[in-house]
Amino acid sequence: MVVLTAHRARVVLADLDPCFAIERAQADASLPRIDVHVLGPLPFVARIGSANQSFVVNHASIKVALIPFKQPVERSLELAAEQWCQRATAKLTAIGAQWPQPQREPARHPLTTAEAAQLLGDDWPALQAWCEFVGAVLSQPPRWLVQTDPVQAVLLAMPQIPAHLQSSYEFFLRLSNGIGDGTAAPLWLSQLGFAADAAGTLTTVPTPSGFCALVQAACGRPAAVMPRLQRMSWFLAWERPWLLAMCQGRALINMPTPHFYRAVRTLRLPQMAPHHAGLRRSVHALLVMPGHDLTLHCLLQHRIAQADIADFGHQIAAALATVPGPLAPKPLCAFYEDDLSTHCQDLWRQCAVADDFDLLWVEQRPRIVSVLQHRLAEARQLGRLGAWLPTSAGPQA
Repeated sequence: MVVLTAHRARVVLADLDPCFAIERAQADASLPRIDVHVLGPLPFVARIGSANQSFVVNHASIKVALIPFKQPVERSLELAAEQWCQRATAKLTAIGAQWPQPQREPARHPLTTAEAAQLLGDDWPALQAWCEFVGAVLSQPPRWLVQTDPVQAVLLAMPQIPAHLQSSYEFFLRLSNGIGDGTAAPLWLSQLGFAADAAGTLTTVPTPSGFCALVQAACGRPAAVMPRLQRMSWFLAWERPWLLAMCQGRALINMPTPHFYRAVRTLRLPQMAPHHAGLRRSVHALLVMPGHDLTLHCLLQHRIAQADIADFGHQIAAALATVPGPLAPKPLCAFYEDDLSTHCQDLWRQCAVADDFDLLWVEQRPRIVSVLQHRLAEARQLGRLGAWLPTSAGPQA
């Protein structure tokens, strides 16, 4: 089955006849209908489906019809347009094109902390100290859920951060500023274990292992960027290890060790945070740490072609190898932190269904490749000391 959207119709019908080119295709938001604008000897509009025409499309068949010309035209040209519509109908029928089907929200159930620990296995040690820290600071531990459809995955209901500990920095992707603009986003996110509140702020995220399992089940392939929990003794995460991991298709989710959390509590930093903006941001980050890179990198980029992730990573790793030291040139980091995420956000906004992302990625790949080449050139200009030098904001995808 091929889910039919405006993007899919445009791609499928693009090579139907060399004499006719697809100018654009647009969907009706309220009807199962797509208008395909075709350029040829005489431009015309073909309509796929309609709720107010005799050729209503059901889920078992697709029919393409010619919208009548407003002015009289030569019969030969009208016949050519009608034949194009007939071939379009045959092609869409042959590939099993269907309208997007209604989908239900996946089933979720609450878990106790002990049940979550048992299900999480190797992920639990890195999360245990975080759970204890959240419980101590907010007087209530995090809430755990399990999603059972289409596979079992443990989810984490992120803690409600009180106003006096909130910073202005958004550690999570906010759907109203990100992929939530696209009609595909909310339901697709729920299939992957996410949930958001009315303001678009993510309130539930899957654990790393849960995310990988849900993406594999939903897409039939692994996530392009895989989350990995990383224990660290300090709150500082060096740029270079993070960047090298991204080059390999892994997003490091840095989780402090128990002694670090104990030090934060002993120094009473959460109590001091409301009076210091920088400290408030750090405490806020500690409270939501498991969801940060998971939403900003793994979620946005999970449908990128694996070959492209490998190609981008190879080029950036080669550039990084020429620069010594524990840091990394800002242009190379900015490609993953800003450019690639922004590019993916733009694609998601255009998606009617999640599969549209794959089509749009291929079509608009040259744009992000151009941005990557600019970042690589910028890093070369900085030379061997590039990791220690400031740079401009650079291009956006």
